[in-house]
Amino acid sequence: MAGATSPTEVIGENPDSWQSDVTFTHGLALVLDEEAQHLIDAIRTRLRRAGIPVIGYPGHVTLCCLAACGTGSADIQAGSGPVGRPDPAAQVRGAVSERGMPTRLRLSCAQVLPGASGVVALIVEPEARLRLAHRRLHDRLASDGVTTFNFYSPAAWFPHVSIGFHVPAAQLDQAQQMVAGFAPVEVGLAGISMWTIGTDEQRLLIHF
Repeated sequence: MAGATSPTEVIGENPDSWQSDVTFTHGLALVLDEEAQHLIDAIRTRLRRAGIPVIGYPGHVTLCCLAACGTGSADIQAGSGPVGRPDPAAQVRGAVSERGMPTRLRLSCAQVLPGASGVVALIVEPEARLRLAHRRLHDRLASDGVTTFNFYSPAAWFPHVSIGFHVPAAQLDQAQQMVAGFAPVEVGLAGISMWTIGTDEQRLLIHF
């Protein structure tokens, strides 16, 4: 995966491409299963012991970020939230339920993500089934009037599981070498989750 094109390079520096006028409220992700979470925890523990900062979220592969509840997308039509606002999960559950996502992924290597701020990740092998399911998800959301972040569009998507986060430049090579010691590896997926940006509330929409 060395030399792979980053989302930043695909989207470019045009402010319109970065959709700075849109408020993205939710994210969708493939969540690793319990066994895989233990592996990710073990890798992060090793990095922490070496004084390398890591991300604290459960292991996942982000599929998209979306604007909901009238913030840059069509209002969600089905369901309602606890305060009477439309519930975005009610719409996207239908979008994710028929996309044919794989239930296992191969993490092929470790890489410092290009265009990111000190992120060291395990890179997902880009199999055709995963790419097709991801594209179908975005197509379905677009047809439903949901605005999604270009950074995770099919053209720019760079599927990965983040391990090190905000790693100082002086530690990037060390962090990559440490993470690389765990790859390649095949991991299982628990399902697809939605999280609320800002509060980090998470809920599993689809269980594999």
